[in-house]
Amino acid sequence: MKSNIIVFAFLAFSVSTFAQTDEINISASFAQSIELRIVGNASVDFSFNTLNNYKKGIATDLTSTAFEVSSSTSFEVQADFTPLTNSTGDQLDMRNLIFNIIVPEDKYAERGVRWDIGTRDFPHHDGASNPASTPVGPIRFLGIFTGAGGPKTILVPGPAGNAGSFEDNSFYLQFAIGFHIHNGQLGIPILLDQNVPPGIYTCTMTLTAIPIIT
Repeated sequence: MKSNIIVFAFLAFSVSTFAQTDEINISASFAQSIELRIVGNASVDFSFNTLNNYKKGIATDLTSTAFEVSSSTSFEVQADFTPLTNSTGDQLDMRNLIFNIIVPEDKYAERGVRWDIGTRDFPHHDGASNPASTPVGPIRFLGIFTGAGGPKTILVPGPAGNAGSFEDNSFYLQFAIGFHIHNGQLGIPILLDQNVPPGIYTCTMTLTAIPIIT
């Protein structure tokens, strides 16, 4: 008997996978962002035209002028003044010029946490015994400074840092000239006793926000 033998041949294919790799380089450039702006009245005017003005002094509205800082890092704020001088060169003692820093009442708790006031020119204590720290309606006084003495630091970061938006760092400024209580504290007479030559006295206040890298 004849047998028919069928032979099946299998061809095997070996497939190799070749991995392809490439790289993406990632870099991030962090530019420092800090901006200080004046809001409200950027021009402050005083008119001394009565005897009572010369005795008691004049103060601006509590919230008519403010400054705000937007910063990507903690910062401090310095204030400096040019001399108060009239057109004939007469100068008014810069100790006559006083300014207060004020915040909304609901932000006062941030003092000592996110920010604090620099070295004050007047004693400052919490509590009702010192009007500088008690609420006046929806606001609260923080620190009182005089225009004398060259550049001074008026705002510093607290332990939590004060980086944030304009809304986070908004502060009112109140100005006064010849305020009799402050003049007494500073050891200068009231304006009435200073024999101030007549004229329009002008000066410029410069606020500078300085970043702090820790």
